[in-house]
Amino acid sequence: MKKNLYDFYNHVTYIADTTSSLRKLTIKDNVNIWKKFFISNINDAQIETALKTLKLDIYLNKKVGTLSFGETKKLEFLRLIIENKKVWILDEPLSNLDEDSTELMKQTFEDHCSKEGSIIFSSHQNPGIYVTEEINL
Repeated sequence: MKKNLYDFYNHVTYIADTTSSLRKLTIKDNVNIWKKFFISNINDAQIETALKTLKLDIYLNKKVGTLSFGETKKLEFLRLIIENKKVWILDEPLSNLDEDSTELMKQTFEDHCSKEGSIIFSSHQNPGIYVTEEINL
């Protein structure tokens, strides 16, 4: 890490158990800010698909502050897609999610790891996800 600190940070993202979304702005506004801030290559069609998958597309023009905690948590997951980093560090990623959303997140985790990604997370729940191999950065 000392030799390649910039490279390390360029590949790591952190999602806290609290929102990083700007509550007074809409989902659409937050997505646009994240796309610019993280210099994302994700296109509008990919974002639209992700929003539909997360069942957030119907809230696109709603302010984040009016969303439930579970909906806000799913919006944070959209940031993972926008950032497109190799290593995800997540704090309580499955809290306040319904069963369908939890299953979707587990599948997302498995997909990310199958593409040589890594996930480090803390959870008070049993997510049913196990480390299958050692990953070196």
